[in-house]
Amino acid sequence: MGFIPRFPYEGKTNAVMQSTTIRLWKKTTKSGRDYLTGSMSRVSRLIVVENDRKKGDDEPDYYAYIVPNRGSGQEAEHLDAL
Repeated sequence: MGFIPRFPYEGKTNAVMQSTTIRLWKKTTKSGRDYLTGSMSRVSRLIVVENDRKKGDDEPDYYAYIVPNRGSGQEAEHLDAL
């Protein structure tokens, strides 16, 4: 029988292995660019944006960013820079 690779955390009940569902909402920036966003925890959120500069199949279709949850002022304006 050949070599069967094992996942390094197989059989362990580690926090790394816990599954988390992130619910995403479609939003639009002031400049008209669509993106997906959803909270990961009280302090962080996931933002997914389309790669609008893709030139070939070897480049990703989307980029995902983990960022602090939005507050007010400058922290809330970071999406318009995407």
